[in-house]
Amino acid sequence: MAAKDNNTTPMPAPPDYFKEFTDDNVRNNTCPKPPKIPTDAVKIFGTDQCSSWGTVRPLETYNFPRLHPQYCDHRKELKKMVQSVAIGFLDLLDILTKVPDSRERNQRIDDLMLLFIHIHHMINEFRPHQARESLKLILEVQKRRRETLSLNLKKVIEKCTQSLSEAKKILEPDPHEIL
Repeated sequence: MAAKDNNTTPMPAPPDYFKEFTDDNVRNNTCPKPPKIPTDAVKIFGTDQCSSWGTVRPLETYNFPRLHPQYCDHRKELKKMVQSVAIGFLDLLDILTKVPDSRERNQRIDDLMLLFIHIHHMINEFRPHQARESLKLILEVQKRRRETLSLNLKKVIEKCTQSLSEAKKILEPDPHEIL
């Protein structure tokens, strides 16, 4: 019985053209040029991605109508949407108390669902900004910590220098005492 070939790796082997990137080819600028960045949507890990989308895909790619302009003040739009959710919820309660089997009930539920989807999408658009602000805060904390460490180190160096100079004075023979 022949043994099975179990040569599997978690990562695929590199493409064969990597062999063309030798030191000589790089020095002579004869290696292949990098591929162009795709401008249309491509599949990455089974989902469509596009370089023009940024980190969050536009709502239109999910087949949802856009309720707010694409470039707007997100705070104002979020406040408007939250107010719309509150009013829509009150309308839904009113419909449920008067005519629970009404078609308007399903319409109000769909409207609320669309509003929540838009709110969720706008919050996700803030995530890159939140990550940048978090990174700034982390870097500021690191900077303060390093400045404090540097000041402490300077104080220790000054104390050591002072101790060494005192020790040197004690250990150096006084020329007047020898005579």
